[in-house]
Amino acid sequence: FENAQLVTALTSNPILADGLAVFVAGHGNLDAASAPSVTIAAPYDVTSGGGVKSGLIFGIASGDAESGGDVDLVTIGVFDLPKVSTNTFAVGAAVYWDDTAKLVTSTATDNTKIGVAVEAVGNPSGSVNVRLNGVF
Repeated sequence: FENAQLVTALTSNPILADGLAVFVAGHGNLDAASAPSVTIAAPYDVTSGGGVKSGLIFGIASGDAESGGDVDLVTIGVFDLPKVSTNTFAVGAAVYWDDTAKLVTSTATDNTKIGVAVEAVGNPSGSVNVRLNGVF
C-alpha cells in the first residue's frame, strides 16, 4: 500500500509550494533529453495547475503566466483535471481537451485527444484523473 502511494505521488508529478511540478527542468532534476515538460509562450493567461493547449501541444502549467510569457508545461503524468460534469469515463477511456471551455471531455469532435482516464467517473462529477499521453 505505501509503495503504491509513493509511486502514485511521484508519477502524478504534483505541484510544489514554489508553483512548479516536482519533476520539471526548473528544479534541475531532469536532463533536457528526458524532461517531461516544454517551455512555450503562453497562448493566453494561464494559472498553475491548469490545462494549456497551443497547437497540438497540451500540458499542465507548472506556474502562472500571462499571455505571451514563458510557461513550463508538464506533458506526461497523471493529473486530476476539471471535466464537463455530465460526461462519464471508464478506466482507459480516451480523454479530450475542450479549449473553449478549458475542460476535459469525452467528446472527440472539435477537441484534442490528451490522454486516457485512469479512474471511472460518473455523471455528475467535477473532475477525472487523466494520464497525459505526452504525444500526439
